[in-house]
Amino acid sequence: MEIRPATPEDLAAMPALRRYIAEETPRHRAFIKHVLPMDDMYLALIDGEFAGSVITDDHLWGRGFVWLLWVEAGFRWQGLATALMRHAEKLASPPRLFTSTSHSNLAAQRLFEELGYERSGELRWIDDPGLDLYYSKAVKPRGEL
Repeated sequence: MEIRPATPEDLAAMPALRRYIAEETPRHRAFIKHVLPMDDMYLALIDGEFAGSVITDDHLWGRGFVWLLWVEAGFRWQGLATALMRHAEKLASPPRLFTSTSHSNLAAQRLFEELGYERSGELRWIDDPGLDLYYSKAVKPRGEL
């Protein structure tokens, strides 16, 4: 498995990445196209094939935030989400990395808890009428990983 920064050229080269972006809402599509040139999106490739991605940065009050974590259906339950989150942890600015998920996404909640994330709070009406759950985890400076 390879995890590397995504590039705008990846959209032309990877049909699965194009499909993934096409299936997102217009707001998510615009966000993904915005972060591609900023090196905030990382791709997971298995044998050169798009398997998943993570979008992370440290623009939220100087704290790391995982904005989007995605694993293609054919690659799920193989540790890829864990690898992508670990990659985000390596990139994060201390002292904490934050992320969120919908209250209905039990798999993401389980993943975050298994990786040592703590529930930090909740918000309504971010994406839809449902509840978004926020998580955080202490991260070490990059040289101490």
